[in-house]
Amino acid sequence: MEKLLDDALRLTADLFNFSNLLNKDWGNNNDLGRSRNLYSIQGFDQVNQQYIYRVESGVGTQPINGTPWRLQLGLRYAF
Repeated sequence: MEKLLDDALRLTADLFNFSNLLNKDWGNNNDLGRSRNLYSIQGFDQVNQQYIYRVESGVGTQPINGTPWRLQLGLRYAF
């Protein structure tokens, strides 16, 4: 949305993730994230012919930082 106040002043408003504003269950990203892995392979056991791995604790349990929807306001003055 953009509103021209006069030739030199302009006000803008941008709403991101509008569906989450209407309902908190809409528009969420419920993946595990790219920076966290569910498990990591530590090695391979030759005797038992199986991988040795470690399961990461707390993956996907951290809450979202901030609100999932966002409103950005802008004001531009041209001279």
